[in-house]
Amino acid sequence: MKPGFVSDSLGGISLADLLDHAARMGVSGVEVKTCGWSMAPHFDLAGMFNSLEGLEKSVELLKGGMPVRPGDYRLQAI
Repeated sequence: MKPGFVSDSLGGISLADLLDHAARMGVSGVEVKTCGWSMAPHFDLAGMFNSLEGLEKSVELLKGGMPVRPGDYRLQAI
């Protein structure tokens, strides 16, 4: 098993800072929340790929992922 965390847990910081924090913690995976479900301000798809350029990182994308109970906050995010 590889340790990881969801990006919303550190949603108030930039993606670069989030990845630096993950590296300091020894985390091998970060699930970056997207698609209007996340309230975190740090996600930018083009910026994410640019920040990973040149790094040996694995990026997996899940299209259409839905939380079990999105709640009312989903309507505010759209």
